[in-house]
Amino acid sequence: MRLANGPTLAPLLAALVVPTACSRRTSPHSPLELGTVVGCYQFSWQRHDSLLTGSWVPDLVRLDSTPACPECRPDAPAASHLLVTTPRPDTAATSPGQPIPWYRYYSASHWRLVGPDTVKVLFNSNYTHWDVKLVAKDASFQGSAKYWADGGRFDTTPAMVTSRRITCPS
Repeated sequence: MRLANGPTLAPLLAALVVPTACSRRTSPHSPLELGTVVGCYQFSWQRHDSLLTGSWVPDLVRLDSTPACPECRPDAPAASHLLVTTPRPDTAATSPGQPIPWYRYYSASHWRLVGPDTVKVLFNSNYTHWDVKLVAKDASFQGSAKYWADGGRFDTTPAMVTSRRITCPS
């Protein structure tokens, strides 16, 4: 089609349609795969403009490919959950009076891929837990975490969580 005494509409339509079609991509990243996520991560937790720290907040985390429940039947939901540990040594066993490290406190923890660019980590002590949802961003993950306890959520404000891949300590 040609405008009166002017150029055709084809270049104009192409200029409008091509950017619109490209902007419908849901994620600029390739879908996450188990092998690319497995490894060690430094977690940083922030809520209400302050950094959360302490033995009850997981900080150095290993996302492992070992099933969290190897003795479960293959069709059980827990059989597909993967192990969350830490490469840190267990110093609480030899240091009376020290708080229990997070990886012993949250002994029922697991993680899994829940979307093309999303990892869900559940730090679970069977009494309290952090429900963490992380989205891949560049070379790290960013997201939020909600804290729950047997009596319900203690704080309705989610914590902001960032995790960056690190070399696993030997």
